[in-house]
Amino acid sequence: MLYYSESGGSTYSLSVGVAYGIGSVSLGIPLGKITTGTFGTAVKATGKGYYKLALNKQVKPTVMLIQYRTKQNGKWSS
Repeated sequence: MLYYSESGGSTYSLSVGVAYGIGSVSLGIPLGKITTGTFGTAVKATGKGYYKLALNKQVKPTVMLIQYRTKQNGKWSS
């Protein structure tokens, strides 16, 4: 059996800067990992040899706005 887990593993990241230095747009997709345990999604290996586990993953993006401001002389920057 080949096992795949959604948790752990690497993340695919993409970041694009927005004009005039006003910020950037970033996207991170966790890829999951191949596991050696008995948890996760199992796929049966039907014989001897090498296998490559390929799957499709649907992600639901979450939009977040992060704003950085500084405070000088008791006033917040605009």
